[in-house]
Parts: sequence; structure tokens; C-alpha cells
Amino acid sequence: MNPTLSQATIRDISHVMDLVKDCVAAMRAAGIEQWDEIYPNAESIARDIAAGTLHVFCDSGTIIACITVDQTHDPLWQAMRWSLGSEPAAAVHRLMVHPSQQGRGLAKQLMQHAEALALGQGCRSIRLDTFLQNPAAMALYPRLGYQPTGIAMMRKGEFAGFEKLLRLPDGWPQSTPITLTGRHITLTPVDPEADAAELFAGSHEADSIEAIWRYMPCGPFADAAAMSDWLRDRAAQPDMIPFTVTDNATGRRIGSTSLMRITPAHGTAELGYIWYEPAAQRTRANTEAAYLLLQHCFRNLCYRRMEWKCDALNERSRAAALRLGFTFEGIFRQHLVVKGRNRDTAWFAMLDHEWPPRAAAMEQWLYQEGGSLLPLPSLRMTANGLAQ
Repeated sequence: MNPTLSQATIRDISHVMDLVKDCVAAMRAAGIEQWDEIYPNAESIARDIAAGTLHVFCDSGTIIACITVDQTHDPLWQAMRWSLGSEPAAAVHRLMVHPSQQGRGLAKQLMQHAEALALGQGCRSIRLDTFLQNPAAMALYPRLGYQPTGIAMMRKGEFAGFEKLLRLPDGWPQSTPITLTGRHITLTPVDPEADAAELFAGSHEADSIEAIWRYMPCGPFADAAAMSDWLRDRAAQPDMIPFTVTDNATGRRIGSTSLMRITPAHGTAELGYIWYEPAAQRTRANTEAAYLLLQHCFRNLCYRRMEWKCDALNERSRAAALRLGFTFEGIFRQHLVVKGRNRDTAWFAMLDHEWPPRAAAMEQWLYQEGGSLLPLPSLRMTANGLAQ
């Protein structure tokens, strides 16, 4: 069972203190005198909970790891060399993983969660310190992209500072055409001349053509040349990157998806224009394509929000959005006129701090060895549990 990530409540204080005691005992056994009975204490944990800044991993009813993310900087950090001066910066405190749970990647997941929270709060960097004589912590943060900022003398000795810039100083980067390779499929920027014939054949079979194009704003097409023109027009739009989806096992082009309405000024983009030939539907293709694009936008570009929109009558698209972990935000009534009829649009979105647990759920479903291709009602449930 996957551990669930949640904001701590007042009921968790005793359980967190049990975690503190076990971590202190393990560090002392290793000769690391970083924490003691004075710190961390129940008062500091209670303050974190009251402020809503303490987040815990729980497994089978037991708290196994936690982290505090706020904007409180230790006065002794003034001795450090921080990059952005007075710019908003988040701070990580009291990251701990139970000794019996170390090696599961929980610390990395907590730090990814911290970074997403920081971005959501408008912070441009995240800062922390760790005991200079704690080799595991001193190795962890550089692996995650944190840069050393100096040494500060604190009550227990020397502590090293680390900082990570969370986005470019001038805002979020513009996404550019890029090839994204997964285990099952590969996304390549569309090449109208090379891709149109196979994409046309897969999407214009007599028994499936109407279902594929019913809710799309254009199509079906008279021939491959007409489809090539449409692909070329989409690829020329400055805020859109259309991709061809290729099956890795067969090398066949099986569908298309797009990163669209890319808005670097706000750190947002949308997944859209998604379709697959009949043989590729209800396989891992769409899940992995969505995973690759969301991972690229959230983790590589540090975007804040990803959207999914569809015709309100398109029940399959709405179900797919929920299955992938998007949150339904409402109906825009009489939003568009598409192919001569009114379209109400269903809006869905996923936020940066929601991505780490949803990514973990997708990775488990996509890549766990020996897993069978089952319906995924549990994916949404897992994502909700991790993000609450």
C-alpha cells in the first residue's frame, strides 16, 4: 500500500513526537548529535500544525515521515549566501523519515512536495539547513539540485545551508518542441509530411471515424493531404506543440496529443486535441502520454497549473480527466460554437503541489513489474488521498 501524504492535524502531535524520538535515537546510535530532547519538541510541532505547515506521510495508520514548509528563516541564516536576497523564499524544517522506512525515496518525495508548495505560494527559491555531520542529509540535497550556501554555527554545531531556485528569474520558461520517451510510447513533435498518412489511416476507419472526431473542433478530413494541412497549421501556432504518439513496440503512429495554450507568464498550459486509433484506446498509451507531458511541465518547467477542457457531452474525456487526477472545476455554458452547434465546456485542472502524489500513482500503474492492465478507479482515489 502506498503511503498517503496529508497536512498534519492536532491529533497527530503524539505520533509525530514518536517519530522524532525514533529518529533521534537512530542518529545518536550513528554518532550524529543533530537533535535531542530540546529540539524538535512538542511545542514546535504544535506550532507547525497550527500554522498548517506540517505535512506527514502515513502508512497503515502510522506516521512514517514528515516535513515542515513555511517562510520562516532562522536568524542565523543571515551568514549564508542566498541567491535572491529579499525575494520570497520558502524554508524547509524538520524533515524526518523513520529509520525503518529509509531507502523508499520518501525524503525525495517530501522535498518535491515542498517545492510544489513553495511555487504555489509564489516563492522563487527554497532554503534549508542540515547538520554538517549528517552524511545522508549532506548527500541528499545536492542530488536534488540544491546548492550549498555556506555554514552557520548553531546550538548543536555547524550547519550547512542549501538553496534551490524554483524557476527562472524572469518567470516560467517557454516550452519548446521536445521528444519525450516513455516505456510504452514516445511523443515527438508532429511532422505533417511524415506523420499525416499513418495518422489519417488510423483515425478514419469507417467504424470509428465518427466516435474519434465527434467532439473535436475540426475533422474528419477528406484525405491525408487535408489532415497534413491541419497538422501544419497547428504546429505553426505559437502557443501550441502538437505531438505524434508512437507505439514503442511496433513503431506505429497511433494517435496525437497537444500541449496547448502555453502561457509562460502565468506558468500554465493545457493538454488537448487528444485522440487515438481504436486499437490504442483503453491501453497505457494515453496515461503515459499524459504522464510524460505533465511531468515535463510540472517538474522541468515548474509550471503552476495544467488544464484539461472538453465538450461537456464528451463523457469519455471527462472520465479520463478525473481518472488521471484532474479536478473538475465547472461548466462554461455556451462557451463555443463548434461545427455549427453550441458547446458547453467542462473545465478540469491539476496544480503543481498536487502533481507529486499523482505522478507516483501513475508511475506505479504504468511501470510496476507484473502489473495487469486493470481499470483505474484506484488511481483517482490514491491521488486524492495523497494530496489532501
